[in-house]
Parts: sequence; structure tokens; C-alpha cells
Amino acid sequence: MKEKLSKYYKRKDRRVNLIEKYKTDFFNSINSLTNEIKQSACTKLDCVLELKIGLKKAQDIQKEYRGEIEERVMKLLSDCKDSKLSDNQLKQEFEKMWTQATETVPPLKERDIPACVLNQLRKHFSNRNVNEKLQNIELREIGKDQFKTRSDSFMEKVQYWWKGDLQHFADSVIQTSKQFVLEKTKTNGDYHESFTRDLLEKIDESLKQNVTRYKPNTQFEVDLKLHICGIAAREFLKMHRRFMSGNDPRIQLEKYKTQYFSDFLDLYEKKDHCQRKATDFIRCCIRPAVEEYINRSLGIHIVDEIVTSSASAEYSSRSYFQYNIQKELLQKEDFENFVKYTCNYEIYVKNWIFQHIQQKMSEDKTLCRLKNENLLVIVERIKKATEQASKGKNGVPLPDTKESITQLINNMRKYLIKDISISVEAEKTTLFQIQSTCHTFTKSLIKSLSELKEQLQEEFSNSEDIIETLNRLPNKPQDELFKRVFGCGQQCPFCKVPCEAGGKEHEQHHAAVHRPQGLGMVRYIDTEKLVETLCTTDVHSEREFSNTDTKEEWHPYKDYRVYYPDWHIPPDSTIQASDYWKFVLVQYNDRFAQEYKAKPADVPEAWRRITKEQALKGLKDAFNIK
Repeated sequence: MKEKLSKYYKRKDRRVNLIEKYKTDFFNSINSLTNEIKQSACTKLDCVLELKIGLKKAQDIQKEYRGEIEERVMKLLSDCKDSKLSDNQLKQEFEKMWTQATETVPPLKERDIPACVLNQLRKHFSNRNVNEKLQNIELREIGKDQFKTRSDSFMEKVQYWWKGDLQHFADSVIQTSKQFVLEKTKTNGDYHESFTRDLLEKIDESLKQNVTRYKPNTQFEVDLKLHICGIAAREFLKMHRRFMSGNDPRIQLEKYKTQYFSDFLDLYEKKDHCQRKATDFIRCCIRPAVEEYINRSLGIHIVDEIVTSSASAEYSSRSYFQYNIQKELLQKEDFENFVKYTCNYEIYVKNWIFQHIQQKMSEDKTLCRLKNENLLVIVERIKKATEQASKGKNGVPLPDTKESITQLINNMRKYLIKDISISVEAEKTTLFQIQSTCHTFTKSLIKSLSELKEQLQEEFSNSEDIIETLNRLPNKPQDELFKRVFGCGQQCPFCKVPCEAGGKEHEQHHAAVHRPQGLGMVRYIDTEKLVETLCTTDVHSEREFSNTDTKEEWHPYKDYRVYYPDWHIPPDSTIQASDYWKFVLVQYNDRFAQEYKAKPADVPEAWRRITKEQALKGLKDAFNIK
């Protein structure tokens, strides 16, 4: 990317000089993306490694008892071969054998997830001299009641200026954290320590962005993080238990009980079981791999579908997305949505995107179509790999022997290594005592593969649980689309409007439309009224501000860059772009005051004459929408 960007700027095209000033920003964005990808990849690899280690313990137990079961099946076969037993008698003998073989299968040992979460929290505070407060704590019991701030002493009231509602801020952070935890625990994986580290980093971002307004001290921070970690620990424990149950050796062995009984009957009666073995192999080894492939690919294809469809404009840029979502707010005239958007912007946007994806995937059975497209791709690859695998190095068919079946499966693994992973343990279980020869088994395999395709196509057509599908995808389309439009996450130091610049590393934060500061819960100390002024107006005036960043000293708004050099707030006393938010404040002045436990703002009379059409026009002008 850097190489292509350098070449682009070396072009003699006259237009290149028009974007020369953005060159540094472009390179910074590439560096930012590089770091994000590295960090994300390393975290995912750590998770996968830990997951594999956990699974190996279960698989080792399963492997040990599988061997014992197979020995007992063959012994039972030997004991019964000279007896003429009915199917019912054979079943009774098999049940007796199975109970004896599996009664001592040990369960997986459950990890103390709350202790793991608490340990991460202690590491997080290791340099803060607060570990005494984290001793003798039972995290399982924390966070069950509503979080309440201890007192107002954490905040200094500044006369003639505003104060923030610390309780409201805490509730907002808790809500965002719950959403984060929910997204982590919806997957089929196991708990990983990075989940808690990421959660604490997310809380730190909120604290850092709002330290000027709320001035929380260390005690508040410890109490808040303990409360959130208590909630998270219980949810992570549920996730861990689900994972343990899904991979419990006894449960996994139980899945193969019917198959082992069928093997026993076929061997006893000396039946040809080639097609059944092929069907079992497809069901136990190929189907899970195919479903995993579809889920792995589906998230990316959903994103591609949305950004190339009629909805593509909505995600074409952060600016257009902001315009579209604010336009919808204005049209729906739902006060609760305005509150969610201004107070919990991240949650509102994520929910909006999630609902938008649901809508698009339900139109014309789009989700079903995408699943089928992925299914056809992987089934064709498996079919081709099976045909290739049935031949040796020189294209000569494998010997038509029972032993060649193992070589056939190994060859399939080699050809499919970039697409799917075939479980070795499942293979050995399903192919136990196979009596078929390679060529017959290959034909049966291709037939069963075709049946699997038809079966999955029918399931996709009949079951369209979009929410469940989206939640279990490893690459969640809602997260990918959110990254496109969210910006860097920083907020204006005055009105708290989110920055619209892309990536994490850019020279200046900026936003097209700033708001009256009262919409961000800002109110005057002396009158308790919501603050009606806009920072774009204030930076053009002689007004002053005072907060913790200025050490409570009064400082001219026009010189705001002394304290906030990375923010660009356009000074304009007549800016019409903010007609949108002026209109919103006028429309819902009393309700915002009630929501924020304040008194209504003193809005200028001219604002009351702004119409809905003018508000929308101001929004269009701000985002340069034609």
C-alpha cells in the first residue's frame, strides 16, 4: 500500500497536488491499519492456540476410550459369533458393553473463570497501588445489583460552567461493556484472557475521553471496573461451561454409539456396509468442516453483498453514513433514539447496522443464497479433491484394496488443506473396521457428498434464523461495517460529537456538524439549565472555558488548541450546518432536560423558527450531499 501510494504521488497528474496536504494522513492510516492487523492476528492466534490446547486434552481422553471401545466391540463380536442371537439380544449385549467401557470416562476440568478475570484485573491495576482493594473479593457476587456512585465528592463543581452526571456516565460505560461481553460470548469458542484485557482497555478509552467532564477518581474507576468484571465473569463462565459441555469426551463418544452398534451388527451379520460408512464419514468428518467453511466465508460475503448492493452508498464513507443515520433520526421523530444516539453512540450505531444487515439478508432470501453459493464452492472442491485423491502420484488409480482407503483420505487432506480441516479422530472412528475396497468407497463417498449438498440446501431454505447465524459467525459482518463508519472513537472535548476521520492515526480530529452542548448532558452549575451554545460558535467568541485540562483556570475558547491541538473545530458564528441540532434541541428541550435531570436550555428565539426542512438542508450542506 505504501509503495502504491508513493507511486501515486510521483505522478505528473495535475490533480495530485490538490491532495498533497493529505499525504501524511494517508501514510499514517496505512501504519495504523498495519498495527491493527498485526495486533488482531496475534490475538486470534493466541486464542486459537489456547483453544487447541484445551481441545487436545478432550481429544486425548476420547482417543484413549475410543481404543478401549473398539477392543471391546471386537471381543464382543468374537464372544457372540458362534451364538445365534436376535437383534434385540445383540443390542442388550452391546448396551452392557458400552456402559462398562464408558463409565470411567473422566469429565474435563472446569477452569475458575472468575478467578482468571480477577487476576487480569489485578494485573491491570498492578502499578496503581490499589491491589489491597482487590483482595478477598468474590467476583461471582459482584455486579448483581445496580451500580451506584459513592458520592459527589469525585466531581468538582465549577461555577458558571457545566457539570456532568457521573451516574449517567457509569451507566453508559456499563451498557457498552455488556454489549462487548455479549458479542464475545455469543460465539461457540472458549474464554480467553484477551477478552478481559480488551474489555478493560475499552473502559479505559471511555474514562480517558470523559475525564474532563466527569473527573472520576481512582476509587470510582476501581468500583466501576470491579462491577463490570463481575458481570463479565459470570457471562464468561457460562461461555466456558457451554464449551466444556460441547467438547466433553463422554458426550463426544456418545455421538458415535449408534455407529459402533451398526458396525457391530454389520460385522456380526457379515453385511456390506460401504455406503453406510461413506455416509457416516460425510456426516461426521465432512459436514462439520463444510459448515465451518461456510460460516468462515459467510461474514465476508455478507459485507461484500451489502457494500455492492443498493445500500452501498450508506457505507461508502463515514460522512455519508453520519448524514444518513441523522436524516433517519429526524424523519422518525423518536426522542428515545435521539437520546441513544447522543449518549450511547457506539451501541446505537452497532444496533443500527445489525438491524440493517438483518433487513438486507431477509430480502429475497439473500442469506440463503449466500450460504448456497459458499456450499456449492466447497462441495465442488471436495468432489474434485476426492477424484484427485483416488489417484497416485502418476495419475494411476490407487490399488483397489481396503488399505488404500487410508491413503485416499490422507490425499484428500492434502488437497483440501487450504479450505477445510478433516478431524483425524472422527475419521478413525467412522472408518473403524471398514471392509470395503477403495474404488467402491470412493464412489459411495461422492454419492454421499451429493446427498449432503441437497440436505444442507434444504436446511438453508427451511431455516432462516438470521440473528442466530450472524451471532455465531467468526467474522461478524456487523463489526466489519462498524469499523468502516465509526471513525477513531474520539469525541469533541466540548459537545462530545464523534470524530469522523478514519483510522486511529490522523493529525486532526474533526466533525462536520457540532451540537449544542446541552445535548451531551452539559448544564450550567448555577442555573442547572442545559447549555445551549455550540462549540463552533464559542471558538469564534470571547467566551472562556474551565475544566481539569486547564487546571480549573479560565481559558479563551478561541485558543482551545492550546489544550486540544489535535482537534479542528471550525470557528463560525453563523454556521447553518448545526440547524439540525438546533432544531432537535428546540423540539425536545423539555424532554432532554427531564432525561438529564436538568432545566430546559434558554434557546435563542431565532432557533424556534428553524423548520424541519431547514434542519435537513443544513445537514445536507454540512455533509456536501447533493
